[in-house]
Amino acid sequence: MIKTLIIDEDTVNVLSYASIKPLWFNDYKIPDSFEKRIKRVKINDKLFLISSKTTLKSKLLVIKVDNNGVFSELDEKDRSIAFDRVITIALSQFRESISPGKGWGRYVSGKKLSIYATTRTQKNKKRLYFDTSPIDTNHIYAYALSSDTNGFDNIEVDESLFLDSVTLIDEAINSNWQNTAEADDKTQYGIELTEDLYRSFGEHFTFEEWYKNKLTKEQRLFVDKSYDEPVRLKGAAGTGKTLALAVKILKDAYRFEAEGKKKRLLFVTHSFVTAQLVEDMLDSMDPERNWKSLEHVKVKIVSLYDLAQELLNYNLKKFTPISKDGKEGRKFQFEILEEVLTSKLQEAKFKIGVLGKCEEQFKDTLENAESRKSLLREILNEFACVLDAENIVMGSINGDKYLTSSRENWQMHLPTEHERRAVLELHKGFRKYLKELNVLSMDQMIADLNRYLMSHEWNHICEEEGYDGVFVDELHCFTRPERMVFHELFRLNKAFETKKIPLFMAYDIKQSVDDNFICTVKKGSGSALLKSTNVGKTDLVELTKVFRYTPEIAKFLGDLDGSFPALDLASEWNELTLEANTTSGEKPTLTLYEEPKDLIDSVFKIASRQARMNSGKKTVAILCSNFDLFDEYLNAGRVKKYYEPIESRDDVTKLGRLKGKCIFSMPEYVAGLQFDIVYLINLDRVEVDEENPSCGAYRRFVSRVYLGASRAREELHISACESRQGHSPILEPALNSRSLLLS
Repeated sequence: MIKTLIIDEDTVNVLSYASIKPLWFNDYKIPDSFEKRIKRVKINDKLFLISSKTTLKSKLLVIKVDNNGVFSELDEKDRSIAFDRVITIALSQFRESISPGKGWGRYVSGKKLSIYATTRTQKNKKRLYFDTSPIDTNHIYAYALSSDTNGFDNIEVDESLFLDSVTLIDEAINSNWQNTAEADDKTQYGIELTEDLYRSFGEHFTFEEWYKNKLTKEQRLFVDKSYDEPVRLKGAAGTGKTLALAVKILKDAYRFEAEGKKKRLLFVTHSFVTAQLVEDMLDSMDPERNWKSLEHVKVKIVSLYDLAQELLNYNLKKFTPISKDGKEGRKFQFEILEEVLTSKLQEAKFKIGVLGKCEEQFKDTLENAESRKSLLREILNEFACVLDAENIVMGSINGDKYLTSSRENWQMHLPTEHERRAVLELHKGFRKYLKELNVLSMDQMIADLNRYLMSHEWNHICEEEGYDGVFVDELHCFTRPERMVFHELFRLNKAFETKKIPLFMAYDIKQSVDDNFICTVKKGSGSALLKSTNVGKTDLVELTKVFRYTPEIAKFLGDLDGSFPALDLASEWNELTLEANTTSGEKPTLTLYEEPKDLIDSVFKIASRQARMNSGKKTVAILCSNFDLFDEYLNAGRVKKYYEPIESRDDVTKLGRLKGKCIFSMPEYVAGLQFDIVYLINLDRVEVDEENPSCGAYRRFVSRVYLGASRAREELHISACESRQGHSPILEPALNSRSLLLS
């Protein structure tokens, strides 16, 4: 009987993209046909799944799998779920770009960690228990499954079993492969190994091949930039901004290594999923993964929120951020604010004494459940960029000043003291709700991080812990306080006051589906966009050549560009001019349906069939542009069999396993990814306010359409409903120029 399963770091990564069925847990066999990437070695009652790269220094995941192990009391289906969670927790320790799922009930005490083993129900509350540094090693040990809710003290840790396992790693490395014979059906052992996520959605070249033969002249210009000044990389979706950043950080890392220079390079993203994609991208460009073990150069890839948690040592405290993913965290915060407002509206003191004194439009909008969502997002932005950033709370001196002080142009329109008091009351309720959940908001954490980076402690350690170059992707997703962080992350930051710092930033404002970036701009000043980074004048490289989608899709995006409202952003809001570097394809199409039910019945069937054709070689996505309709369609039972949902950025990691399946999501959840065929649904006239075309809701809708349409590589199909007043007017320029055809 196997007592422990020992998996090295590289194999953990491979298994994270595997589709695993209950049969696999009988003997953990690995098909010999998968390029010999996983070596299976059994020594007594210990089973090793390791790679050819495993050394005595490799990090290991040790799983207790005997009769009292982590899978012992789970049914067949739940074992697969639990194993996937064990793999994710291991990756979160081995790779900073990975984060546990949002509903896993993560609890930390010192180096001990626990999560729910499966989806939590009234009948199933079993938890998995981990030691993230057993016997002070850099390994991770999954040691128990228990329903005990009294914490870690009652759960026994068999350290001798762990020690006996890791001491055999040398013997396992030097043992022969013990994989099973090759089978015609790779799934007969209960496991199907897939390509990693980046290889599923991109090409596989080394970074030298990318640099010498594949990059455009504009991309190479950026990659060759020196560390003498900050550089911003601007480009539309599909122009390869992330790719250029990835090639540059690898090229620079190897140059510094060859020169024997001690350098620390940081790649920061807004989302932990994007960080994972970037890490996969670097692994794809450097198949031996030598970039992770350079002698002189340290390369770190991390979301800003993971970085904040690390610097602030939240892992050692009994509270956590609401999320470590920017997009997901703000979604949770929106849901919390909705609950707080609903509760406040039941209080006469707030409804009459506070809200009742506000202007009618503000009051009526908040009281209307259908129309207040846009206003709530603006209030959350006020929380992020003003209240939490400047530590303004109800009843404080700062709070009193907030009620009467003048406001800058970029701030939310709150004309009188009464509207500001209403916002402070909601902020007070919001903070209380978070405290009861024992979590911090994303903005509270960033505010803490900004204060920490100005502290005496950071001043003492920044020479060792700071960075010599910082690369920022998705700059358009970061709030003003978040952008203030980057300047302070450099080594001996004060020395940079007399010379420019090497901060490399990639962005596309038109992909910003919220106003966190745009709201920081004073009227008529595009340069104010980057002022909050505190880096002074920046050099600009602009990408105009597209190689991710067809010329026909590029032409449609160019026509869509004319629908963006004027935002006084000067040079930062240029007319979109794209040159496609790809082969021609079909023109995008628009299909009108009578009712939403007709739309989903047709689109989901067609998309599912296309995903299954040609042995699943085509990737197909249905993207919904409306939050409420997305939730409604997810609950439509008759179409569930046709798709796999991607309901958050957390879910993106499972895309590599969905070969031959259509996915259903929203544009912001799949940002950065590309699909062969995209169905962009419900681009209806009711989505925009034609009487107020410059409003934030209008701009956000156009950005969401732009983001979704630019996910298509070969085919783009758009749909709308007659019952929702037909197609959106933002499509008229494309219809008139025939870059979009009515089918």
